[in-house]
Amino acid sequence: MTELTSLIRRTSTAMRRERGRVKPIVSMMVPPAYVGFRLSGERVAYLLDIEVAYELAARQFARDVERTAQRIAKEQGIRIASARKKAHRQIRDEINGILTEAKETSRKERAKRTAARIADMVDRVYLGKGRKKVRKS
Repeated sequence: MTELTSLIRRTSTAMRRERGRVKPIVSMMVPPAYVGFRLSGERVAYLLDIEVAYELAARQFARDVERTAQRIAKEQGIRIASARKKAHRQIRDEINGILTEAKETSRKERAKRTAARIADMVDRVYLGKGRKKVRKS
């Protein structure tokens, strides 16, 4: 992987209600080692050190595993240690599914854009700029 040397901003599909309006959340990767968030159209940004963001994500994962393990142990009547293993696998598979789906979605979107570009180039080459194809019958 390459080092982060410039600011990267992306608008997410996550929405947040603020002052009567629903706005998308903009995430940022700020060099050398920060993750930032702000609402679209707002100037105030909130930065987290990447180490802190990692720690928060790991704690959230552990809480999710424990909560799921307790539910599994109660439903299936098994020991909590066995339920933790099952919960860990289940949550790991959910995360991998989300990541795989995101990759596939971006691949499909790239493929659609590429197909549209190729179609535009073909139209320009064979039909000329702005001309419509007229079929002779």
